[in-house]
Amino acid sequence: AKVCPVGVEGTLFATLMSLFNLSGIISTEIGSALTAYFGVTESNFSNLGLVVAICNFSSLIPLLLINNLDRISFESDDIDSSGNGPGDSSLQEPAATTKN
Repeated sequence: AKVCPVGVEGTLFATLMSLFNLSGIISTEIGSALTAYFGVTESNFSNLGLVVAICNFSSLIPLLLINNLDRISFESDDIDSSGNGPGDSSLQEPAATTKN
């Protein structure tokens, strides 16, 4: 929530969900390609264990990127509660003036 710019929360959520759905389609296609490559069919299960192991270990690949989350959290600490970072004074509301 801290990293998301103010006013685009819905767009960001929709984009993330679209990427999530696309990754599901891609993973299905890769799984089909692996079963075909290793010769797993409806009557031949000889390499099924290997295909399952590859699919399960491939789900651990994003863990290699977990160190990048620290960098994102440190950068987002500079953002104030209005969503503006340092030097974003043009995005801040103008100060209220009082009439005497």
